[in-house]
Amino acid sequence: MTRSPDQRRTTGARPNQSGEVGPQNAKAHELVAMAHALCDEGRAREAEDMARWALSQAPQLAPGHTVLARARFEQGHLREAQSLLEVVVQRNPSYFVAHRWLAEVLITGGDFARAADVLVRAEALSPGDPRIAQLVQHVMAGPQGRPSAVNPATVPPPPVAPGLLQAGERKRTYEEPVPAEVEPMTIPPGRPTAALVRSSSAQIAATRLGGRTNTRSDRPPLPRPGRVRPLLRRLSPAPALAWLRTHGRYLALAMGALGLFAFTVWGVSWFLKQPAGEGVTARRSLSGERAGGALLPVTAGSFAELTGIRAKERRRQLRQEGEPTGRGLLAESLLATEYGRPLDPDSEIWADELAEQEGGLGGPDELLAARVLDRMVRGDRKAAAELARSRGLASSDSPLLRFVEGRRLAREGNQPAALARVGEEAARSPFLPLRLLRAELLLDDANPKAAEPLIRSVLQASPGHPGALRLLIELRDAQGTQLSAAEKAELASACSGGDRRIPTLATTCRLATAGELRRAGKREPAFKLALRTAHASPEDPRLYARIAQLLGNLGAAEEANDLVARAEQFADRRYSPIAWARAGIGLGRDRGTQLPAGPPPGSEARLIAARAAFIGPASRRRSISALGVTPLQARADGDLRWVADGSEARGARAAAAMARKADSDYGARPPSAVASYVVGTLARRGGEGPVARRWLSHSLEGHGDVCRSTSLYVLSLRDGGNDPRSNVKLQRAIGRLGCERPLEALQQSP
Repeated sequence: MTRSPDQRRTTGARPNQSGEVGPQNAKAHELVAMAHALCDEGRAREAEDMARWALSQAPQLAPGHTVLARARFEQGHLREAQSLLEVVVQRNPSYFVAHRWLAEVLITGGDFARAADVLVRAEALSPGDPRIAQLVQHVMAGPQGRPSAVNPATVPPPPVAPGLLQAGERKRTYEEPVPAEVEPMTIPPGRPTAALVRSSSAQIAATRLGGRTNTRSDRPPLPRPGRVRPLLRRLSPAPALAWLRTHGRYLALAMGALGLFAFTVWGVSWFLKQPAGEGVTARRSLSGERAGGALLPVTAGSFAELTGIRAKERRRQLRQEGEPTGRGLLAESLLATEYGRPLDPDSEIWADELAEQEGGLGGPDELLAARVLDRMVRGDRKAAAELARSRGLASSDSPLLRFVEGRRLAREGNQPAALARVGEEAARSPFLPLRLLRAELLLDDANPKAAEPLIRSVLQASPGHPGALRLLIELRDAQGTQLSAAEKAELASACSGGDRRIPTLATTCRLATAGELRRAGKREPAFKLALRTAHASPEDPRLYARIAQLLGNLGAAEEANDLVARAEQFADRRYSPIAWARAGIGLGRDRGTQLPAGPPPGSEARLIAARAAFIGPASRRRSISALGVTPLQARADGDLRWVADGSEARGARAAAAMARKADSDYGARPPSAVASYVVGTLARRGGEGPVARRWLSHSLEGHGDVCRSTSLYVLSLRDGGNDPRSNVKLQRAIGRLGCERPLEALQQSP
């Protein structure tokens, strides 16, 4: 694949202060190169996701911040892109790519003076670069003080943002950008590019130093001789001095009073900021409420609120040159666990050091919660459990610490203990993350009816709360019901791009769209979107496991297994979403598997349970209603409906009758890969050999039981007197899948 100049500069083999190489950042550099390639193709929104994934691998990587800025710039966010690039250029003055894109942004915004400074440095870093030559010519030709025509290759209009895909809506997640109708920039012929850059850079430098180039046409006009003397008289200081002699005393008194007032205000504010025991009798939190003797640092716990707290405490830290407060550290930890924002590597160290200081800033509950959550984010569940046990989190009445302990117990796979620790009183707690945690645990326990009032109460107390919206999407998936008009508008607004900066909500939106595509029978688009969602997903075990359930039901057992392995770095395999994903992977590999206890908690888990019931012996085969699946949920999922109908065939005669009816209804055009697998299996059970071979031949890819259907196809061919080893389609499928049992059955063929 041919790489663009930005990709080659980003993935060079020369180590420098921008952190461009190193074994630990190899994956991040590949992601950066892919992001630049997506930008080159006009897919800036996908490039943004790729860039954020690269930064989650290497948060300080300058190429990652640069390509993120480029993606935001090409979506029309000039100010954000300029801020990102200015930081990169300041920290990495020798990094050419950042200088190039900063110049693009400044020129687009009409800031020619600053663009000239950047272009001079860029030309020094990479002499003869053709794009810099174009930009230099553009700056020289453009009028000073107002923006000129924008290069259509640099700023495409914002693409259509993906939301929850409804039936009959757009088929593509991303739309190609349409360039604006403007005049492109050209280089005058007849002069070499390098010479043009050098001469143009000299003129830019002269403009920067002197304001104008030394040409006759650029010189400002001189005033006429007759106007010089009145101008000097107008600028004479005599009137001002006379006024000061008359009123100077009053002016001095007014300035002194103003200074005394300002000093008093500063002293009072400084006094109030001191911790308890140093002049302040009581310490107040942001919410000002007490519950169980513990200060609640946040009430809503929304993304905007936590981000504001963290930014405020960071500014305070820089201004006072002291340690960050416990409130800011807790906000950082909650942003990581609840919203998927990468955790600052120093936060855990700061929290531990601050906890050792007597009378540290921030309540002790805030620091303890931050320390436990940070260890969970890092995947060190053992250290989190030891700290929680040593500090008595199991017996604390603080809503904040009950939330932390409930989250920890859920990640350990102890669902009953987590629900008990959170308690029923969470529904009345002013600490909204505690309510949402209980709703999440109830959803994992397949009890959406009890979870819905909690989610509604949070949305009523904090409209647009991203954590509640995320669980609302899961609630509708668990109930299998259609969204109301108000919910569609609310979730479409949340998923349309305004909240794409929230990783967990963005991933949930994409996952919901992929699930709808699978249930509608659009398997290939569902697989591609699920795979992109997995690549851009934050390090959240719940999200990893739910994506793995979907991929497993689509027949991507290897990809699903990789995601589950990543999820198990942060949670135990008994954790409900991971347990259901593991069951789906076991079924996909045609191995014996045990389903988790309780009814399935969602559409993908329902399909996993139905698949397990379909392949079980007739004596132990459970009906779909016994699995907790309602007819309404079965009708909303095409795959589930076929497996559910197939499970109702108890004997060979019923299986044969059902297979013959499906064969007469659909003929040689099976409606889906799952239908081919189900009807082919029923036909083989009922002794309908030709029907079984015809339907199973269409079931060799695209569904979760593809390994089992391949094994059955081998046996059906052998029963009909055909040699499976001469079937090219079967051989190709077995080589692609890597399943064990089809290969064993093939080797046993005569």
